[in-house]
Amino acid sequence: MNAQTTVTQRISRQPRHTSLLSLAMNAGQNYDALLQKLAKDKQPIMATSREQLEVTNGKKSLSFNAKTIQWVEACGDYLYVHTDEGRSQLIRKTMKAMENLLDDSQFIRIHRSYIVNVNQVCLFGNNENREKIVTLKGGQVLNVSRRFKTRVAAALAA
Repeated sequence: MNAQTTVTQRISRQPRHTSLLSLAMNAGQNYDALLQKLAKDKQPIMATSREQLEVTNGKKSLSFNAKTIQWVEACGDYLYVHTDEGRSQLIRKTMKAMENLLDDSQFIRIHRSYIVNVNQVCLFGNNENREKIVTLKGGQVLNVSRRFKTRVAAALAA
């Protein structure tokens, strides 16, 4: 049994993909039809581009401009997305998934609970307890963990 047979068997067990499987089997080398069919199937979470971020939250679809996101804060299995407009939107997503959606050159993980927009950082330094902190343009002060401090220092120095 080769890898293609295994994938074919796996797909054929899923009723949603049976039309895709038959289209792929009958199309032969016609990849355009398959790509058009896949493009019609919308994923629940997708990034249309690195600047515009679309996230479905239950039945509601939310759209964020990446430039307006100041920071993302973890709260259990949920995330608060804080924007320039002063809005905080609660979404159900993991930090790892959100980190993968956001542009690496514009956003950096500073803590297990925080991802910040590099353009929103106005100060990177120590607090009175000599712990690393980041101060954002909006005045918010966020802790930087020891695990991420060298990565944050390198990203902000560049």
